[in-house]
Amino acid sequence: MKTRIAAALLAAGCLGFQAWGQDTKSEANPAAQLETPTVEVVGTTPLPGIGTPLNEVPANVQTVTGAQMQNQQSIVLPDYMNNNIGSLTINESQGNPFQPDVMFRGFMVSPLLGFPIGMSVFQDGVRVNEALGDVVNWDLIPQGAISTMTIIPGTNPVFGLNTLGGALSVNTKSGREYPGGSLSAFGGSFGTYSGNVEYGGVKDDLDYYVYGNYFNSDGWREHSSSLVQQIFGKVGYQTADFDSDLSYSFADNTLYGAQTIPTAMYSANDKITYTFPDYILNDLNFINLRLSKAFADDKLLSGNIYWRELRNTNVNSNVNGNFNGSNGGTACDGTTAQTLCPGSNIESVTDTTGVGGTVQFTLLTPIAAHKNSLTLGASFDYGNTIFTQSSQNAVFNSARDNHRGWSVRASN
Repeated sequence: MKTRIAAALLAAGCLGFQAWGQDTKSEANPAAQLETPTVEVVGTTPLPGIGTPLNEVPANVQTVTGAQMQNQQSIVLPDYMNNNIGSLTINESQGNPFQPDVMFRGFMVSPLLGFPIGMSVFQDGVRVNEALGDVVNWDLIPQGAISTMTIIPGTNPVFGLNTLGGALSVNTKSGREYPGGSLSAFGGSFGTYSGNVEYGGVKDDLDYYVYGNYFNSDGWREHSSSLVQQIFGKVGYQTADFDSDLSYSFADNTLYGAQTIPTAMYSANDKITYTFPDYILNDLNFINLRLSKAFADDKLLSGNIYWRELRNTNVNSNVNGNFNGSNGGTACDGTTAQTLCPGSNIESVTDTTGVGGTVQFTLLTPIAAHKNSLTLGASFDYGNTIFTQSSQNAVFNSARDNHRGWSVRASN
């Protein structure tokens, strides 16, 4: 269980943008402009605000749009960032393209529990770092539904715990700014096939948007398949000075990984795995309500309330380093040094429920003919995590398959 309460007072250049929308209402509403297809934004706070142009911000803030991402057809967000964002690299030590470790200016953000996390990631103003370990599951972010993405470098307590290297802020599409629909599909080697569909529309003050994505691949190595199923929907109500969006994210993903293998094994078969099974199951339900109210041209009040539930199941097969190669013909039960087993399996299940909200007020305050901005905000995030772990002794066969049958269970 973890409770986070954060409050921040920030002056001078908290949020600036220049945008050209498809609707006059969004042009009059500062918060809605973050959803436009063409946008230059300095997202230096989790929620939208009013501020200074990009060229007046003393930081290397990098922004991209969803259209730019779609042009490159990256299958996961870190893949696009690795090819286009400066000071950022990734590695795939987990053996699955949807589970990369992202390194930004020397600070790590990873889906693997135990890494020292140094970045915060936001989706529509909600911090999606998990309550246990601050890890980020990249497969849960619907890349095709992204309207804009901003990376803000530097240590900043406004974005919460462990924001040491920077923050990544993602804003999703709305039906008002993305009317109409699209359908795409592709296939390729290693049993890869994928398709996604999106559709948005607007009627008077109401708008709606829905996105669905399906990806399935066997992977280029044995036992390294990926199945990603995502649904994202948003319903909005917008006037000249008020904007509200209720969104829902769903994911049901199965991601297999393959460990690094010794050189001798690689020379014999570069597609073999050391042992298996190794996989992660992610099941997500995420509801977010975001509101904003503009008061004239110099005041903006915004906030959000969210509920998020994630069930993460992780299965790992392992080799027993203490196994001496023989158990003397005795049954492998692991009870004595003579009956050690050559392998083991570990299954961990993490159930996390998160609720919280944020409120933020932005004010432009001209002082001595200079435009200054003042942002005052507070956030509350509560996470309740139940962690359960099971283990078993195992014997792997010539195909490197660890036989299963859970025997020992512990919880915390």
